[in-house]
Amino acid sequence: MAELEKNDLVKDSPKEHLLSVETYLKVFGILLFLIFLNIAVAKIPGLSSFLSIFFALSISTVQMIVIVLFFMELIHENRFYLLIYVTSFFFVLLFVGITIAELAHRDTFSEIEDIKFLRTFDKNKS
Repeated sequence: MAELEKNDLVKDSPKEHLLSVETYLKVFGILLFLIFLNIAVAKIPGLSSFLSIFFALSISTVQMIVIVLFFMELIHENRFYLLIYVTSFFFVLLFVGITIAELAHRDTFSEIEDIKFLRTFDKNKS
């Protein structure tokens, strides 16, 4: 009886999925490209701070997805873990979106309510 339970546990345990060195090198190349793309977007003159933050977060999100799928090997895991990851990512995206929306419309609220905000950043509206 104990041996039967042990065999059942072995069947349900995850199998080892080894990715090839070529796959890891491709993923490394993709991440390196995304890092340089992020730096290039940050150096674009005349880009508003809102767009700069949007592009930086978008590129970083793609980097995070690649890292989670390949280096944390979520691509080979049970779909339940994928559901947990997607749900938590959705909530982080929601909170970051609310924050960015507040930053984008901060001056609108101050003009409507005639409230003076003391801010140390974004004075030039670049």
